[in-house]
Amino acid sequence: MADRIKMEEGEVNYGWLSPTGRFYPVSWGQHDSWAQDHIKELVDWESLSLKERISSAGMGDVLMNRGWILLHNPRHGLAIPTRKEGRRYTKAQADFLYDYYIERGENERAAQIIRDLDEEI
Repeated sequence: MADRIKMEEGEVNYGWLSPTGRFYPVSWGQHDSWAQDHIKELVDWESLSLKERISSAGMGDVLMNRGWILLHNPRHGLAIPTRKEGRRYTKAQADFLYDYYIERGENERAAQIIRDLDEEI
């Protein structure tokens, strides 16, 4: 099972999913500020280009460029996984997302994650 932070009652459905499958819950609408606040501890800061460090696009884009997935939904519904175009799910990410959707009774979405992973291999 994916390495995850256990969420308490009233769990947060939104956040960032690392390439290792670790989920970082983030309150709705706070994903950019969370990425900004945590970027130095999440990625090798020295590996970032100067352009990335001062980018107006935001640190969320830096995370996505490094394989992170954003779980968000502008309409406050069940989270949608968003990744950089052309990036594949890691096995750990697919495992987390499968469990995420099963736990919420979204069996078809869980099955789609597995189909997506199979198609990418």
